[in-house]
Amino acid sequence: MFTIAMGIPEMQEFWNDLCSKAASGIATKDEIKLYKKIGKAMYHISQNPRHTGLETHEITSL
Repeated sequence: MFTIAMGIPEMQEFWNDLCSKAASGIATKDEIKLYKKIGKAMYHISQNPRHTGLETHEITSL
């Protein structure tokens, strides 16, 4: 249905590093949490770009 492409080389490198750390079991607790969040978001985007879990929200600290 949809193809997800990482836009910039730095993001592709970051994602590949995160995947390899998660697969080998050396990722920190925060890295695992981020890996799951990004993976879930990419899954929802690929299946349905209008998924309710992809709604944006304001970041008050900014």
